[in-house]
Amino acid sequence: MMKKMILRFGLMIVLTAALPLSALPVNAMRKAAAEAVSIAAKRSGRALTPAARIAMEEAACKAFAKYGDDVFRVLEKGGLEALKQGERHGKDFWELCAHATPQAARSMALHADTLMPIARRVGKDFVTLEGKVPGLGAECVKLFGDKSAKTLAHAPAGEITQLVGYARRADSPQTAKLLHEAYQKSGGKMLKHLNWKHIMAGGLSAAAVISAYQLSGGVAELAEKHPERFERIIDKWTWPFRVALLIFLVLVLWPMVKFFSRTWKWLCSLIPQPKRGKNEPNDKIEPGNPPEQNNQAEEMV
Repeated sequence: MMKKMILRFGLMIVLTAALPLSALPVNAMRKAAAEAVSIAAKRSGRALTPAARIAMEEAACKAFAKYGDDVFRVLEKGGLEALKQGERHGKDFWELCAHATPQAARSMALHADTLMPIARRVGKDFVTLEGKVPGLGAECVKLFGDKSAKTLAHAPAGEITQLVGYARRADSPQTAKLLHEAYQKSGGKMLKHLNWKHIMAGGLSAAAVISAYQLSGGVAELAEKHPERFERIIDKWTWPFRVALLIFLVLVLWPMVKFFSRTWKWLCSLIPQPKRGKNEPNDKIEPGNPPEQNNQAEEMV
């Protein structure tokens, strides 16, 4: 008899551990919902009235019955706002936030209308990125493209913030994407070679990105893998200098040419002209008289 009781008790423990929360009895589910709502209220910084608490617990139980174990996890990390966002965005919201960090779940609960379309398109990497830099995930994707979420999700939060700050000052969207590519290829080393004072004052140019990437030792790889883009960037970088050089040469050389021309004329004027002697024949021909008339006049004399 004792052996049967032990076996039954052991079987009950195994089944209880193996079954999901959704298979718990109603009373146990109510208790779990009450605990989740209590933690979510603290997360949201709200003091609930008894009536509001009961309403929240009922909503949590309803969502729990429909979406399963993820509901209570997200509530505890994201706050009470997660209930409303879960009703709007359904299963995708609960699944994406269930395994996210508390920071990511909280940000998703507060701004799901903006973030969920991106999260559905990009995936879990975007949720991880949003958790590292709350409020900047969407801007990262906008500045650097959807694929950047995979790279930046594993980057330090400080570097992501710095990268976004520089990209905001970029002179074109292409320069911003080049910045992310250089950051990725250099392993973040190129950020150390960017002068933030110059960027904040005059903006970020492709020339500055290339220079910083070159100092980090990656310009050869960029030129090898993307020769056409590298050539366009170099042309875009150097054409102002070529135009400036041409203008400089014109402004400097033209006055010099005029100066040397005047100096030559002045030097030529200083050379003395040979004087004519008294017995030297006058070879000048009077104007208007042909040479034959002059000869006849001399014979008559």
